[in-house]
Parts: sequence; C-alpha cells; structure tokens
Amino acid sequence: MNAALEEKLAAAGIPAAQIKQMDQVVAHPQLTERDRWRTVGTEHATARALLPPSTFDDFEAPMGDVPALGQHTRALLIEAGHDPDALLREGIAVHNPVFDDISREDDSCLQDEQQSSPAGRRG
Repeated sequence: MNAALEEKLAAAGIPAAQIKQMDQVVAHPQLTERDRWRTVGTEHATARALLPPSTFDDFEAPMGDVPALGQHTRALLIEAGHDPDALLREGIAVHNPVFDDISREDDSCLQDEQQSSPAGRRG
C-alpha cells in the first residue's frame, strides 16, 4: 500500500495497514526497542524467539529451549494413554534414542501418576 492510499483510507476512517514481509517484521525496531527478543536453544544451535504477544509487568513468560525431534515422544504417548513401544515399533511415532535413559525414567513416573490418579484408573 502506498502512502497516498494509506492517507485516503485513514481520512475515510477505514482501518488499513501495510502487509509486511517476514524479514520486515523481524527487523522492526519496535521489537528491539520493547525488548521482545529472547534467545532459546534448539537441538543444533541457538535461535532468537519472540515473547508471546500478551505480557505482564510482574511476570515474563518462560521461554524454554525448543525440544528436539522425538525428545518427549514416549512421555506424551503415555500421558495420552497409548503404549509407546507398540506405536514406535509400528513406525507410527518417532522417538530420538538419545533420550532413552531420560525417557524410561519419565515413563515409570508417568505410569505411576496415571495409576494413582482417579482419571488414570481404568475400570
């Protein structure tokens, strides 16, 4: 949208805005000025990430690392009430073997929680 059109629309009370390309959004000075960027870890490097749109003066949303592919597969399948070994064996789910030791420990904790909670009991 050019400046003349933007002025005419504004004068007529018609809400309108420019459509920005992704590189223009990322480079927008307001994001830096308002301290919206955080650095998070990924499986292979760090990356810049934006805080969620809603923020509060007394609380900053946690910006944890991005999970690796398959990092939480077993735990999520168990939490959803599925047998992770069967789904992994059939190729329906993907798991990263790097996390096997951690995942097995999480599996037993999750299974114990499900069996002890009223929602997790099946009868």
